[in-house]
Amino acid sequence: MTARAQGTKMTASLRQALSQELKRRCGKNPSYSLRAFAKALAVDPATLSQILNGKRSVRAAKAEELARRAGVSLAPVALQAVEPAHSFSIDVFTAISEWYHMAILQLFKLKEFKSEPRWIARRLGVHVEEIKDAMARLERIGLIEPVKDGGWNLITDQVTTLSTPFTYPAFRKYQKQILEQAIEALEEVPIEKRDQSSMVMRFPVKRIQEAKEDLKNFRRSFCAKYENDQTCDEVYQLSLSFFPVTE
Repeated sequence: MTARAQGTKMTASLRQALSQELKRRCGKNPSYSLRAFAKALAVDPATLSQILNGKRSVRAAKAEELARRAGVSLAPVALQAVEPAHSFSIDVFTAISEWYHMAILQLFKLKEFKSEPRWIARRLGVHVEEIKDAMARLERIGLIEPVKDGGWNLITDQVTTLSTPFTYPAFRKYQKQILEQAIEALEEVPIEKRDQSSMVMRFPVKRIQEAKEDLKNFRRSFCAKYENDQTCDEVYQLSLSFFPVTE
């Protein structure tokens, strides 16, 4: 076997081992992120993302070092048997789990939108470096595309969110962030710019699936009613707490 072939096998084995370890850690702690995993491995988050997505090869010595830091073993992997550890890339996992990715896609639709990381960061209250990483991630996923002036164009805002064991932790982390934002909005956003209410009611548990379907239909009809308004000028979050995420 050539050194190149050996390196390819080693990288494939490392990718599978690290992907499984990241899934395990996210399953135990919904707040765990790719950035935290990269820090534990002492590598740049972008580098780790490229390794996990099969876009970067790793020398044997480096692969063994990363596996040791992650506490995983590198089992032999036949080249023809190499398959992604899951049907969703780490980029998609991160895009689902970090709330500002979805907000960025909605910002594209505002008339005042500026395809500049600093402008986006200021509007969302997120650090500019995180926005730069997010834009690169959305580009790799295929949701946005670069243009000649250095900015991006929106291709689609439809992110695959099919529930799988791999994406469950991402959904949990996303919803936790939204609840935290709702608490902040309750304290910081004027009442005239938000709506947060609740009610106690009797309910037949046997109809829970029907109720969930009704709530899904409400969300979709609510969005359809207001998103097509050409005067849209802010990005809001709906979790039956309705509040702005743009500043």
